[in-house]
This record gives sequence, structure tokens and C-alpha cells, in this order.
Amino acid sequence: MDIGISIKNKKIFIFDWDGTIFDSMKIKSQNFISAFCLVFPSEEKSDLPRFVGGEYQRLSGYSRNYIFMEIMEGLGKKQDTHLFDKFNSAFERLNMSTLVHAKIFPDAQELLEMLVDRNYKIYISSSVPPDELSRLVEGTLPEQIRRGITSVFGSKDGFSKGKEHIQEIVCKTGAKHNDLLVLGDDIADHELSLDAGVDCILVNRRGLLKQRAITSVSSLNQVKDAL
Repeated sequence: MDIGISIKNKKIFIFDWDGTIFDSMKIKSQNFISAFCLVFPSEEKSDLPRFVGGEYQRLSGYSRNYIFMEIMEGLGKKQDTHLFDKFNSAFERLNMSTLVHAKIFPDAQELLEMLVDRNYKIYISSSVPPDELSRLVEGTLPEQIRRGITSVFGSKDGFSKGKEHIQEIVCKTGAKHNDLLVLGDDIADHELSLDAGVDCILVNRRGLLKQRAITSVSSLNQVKDAL
């Protein structure tokens, strides 16, 4: 099957989390809106929830700090780390209480199971903070898959999704950049991979990639079938 990238020579598979493995985007989008509006309860912008939700969808895949600050700029507000910390605490509480209801995408689980069975190196690289990500992965991924994952990388200052995660993987494994393949679902996943010098395939779960010159599949089963 021709999906635009030769993947048979890939040795290391790097998965985004939200929207790629974990069916969480609808819940997280609402949580982001709710947490942001808690920080600005008296905001005069009547369409604030719609604006915040649209920006979250547009920037999804980047770190939440980056998304928060971009929305602040769009609202004409000064960047404020104290307000971000307040927002982030609320967002994390909402995520941990609501995402227990989210599921793993069946096509992601099937691909992960195949990669584990074939002893590929597998990483999860996410913009979610490390502790929050670890709890979600532990609570939702089947044990057999968890045992087959080499490392789970969340994002924090100085070690974020993109170049920093990729460089860590290259250093730990001795692999070449051409040995790596990133699997994501957002434009940010493509841009961060391009910047890091590695191939990326996006699964077009939300129909955001129409008329874009980006390698994409409609299901991760296409990646599984191409191995």
C-alpha cells in the first residue's frame, strides 16, 4: 500500500497521544475552554468559549503553555505565568476527572499490538505534562502494550515534544533520523516532526487535513497493512 512514505525500513515508531492513540480531543477541548473561562470569569468577550475552542483546535499538538499564551495574545492580554499556572491546575483537574471515560482508538491499539509483537521500539511523545501523561497511559493502555513501549515522554520546560524528544530518542538508541517515524493527528505534529528532521504520517481523524500537502491516512490500519 502506497501511503507516501516508505515505512518498511523504519525501526522506531513515535506516537502522539491525544487524538492519535487516545480518543480524548472532544473532552479535552471542553476542559480547556472551561479552565480558561475559570481564569477569566468576567471576560467581556461574549464569544470567548467559541474563540478559545477554535484556537485550541487550531493549535492542538503544541504545549498547553504555548497554546494558552497564543490565546492570551489573541485576546490582547499580557502573557502571565501566574494565570497560566492557575489555568493549568484547573485543566489538569478536569482532565484527570473526565478522561477516565475516554477510550483507546481501536486502530491505534491494533497497530501498537503488531509493533509490540514484532519487537519494534515504540515511544509516546506528547505535549501533555509528564506526570499527567503517565497516569493516563497507565490507566488506559492495556498492560501488554505498556510493557512493549520503550518510553513515555511528556513535555516540560527544556524537554518538549519535537526536537528535544527526538534528540533524546536518537541519543538513547543510536538510530538515525531516517529510522524514525512519527504518527500524529495534528498539523503541529507534522510541523514539529519536519523541524526535527523526521518523517511523519498523520491520521486524519477530524478531517482537518483536506487540501494539504501532508502525508496522511484515514486510519492507522493503513500503516499496519503497509508494514
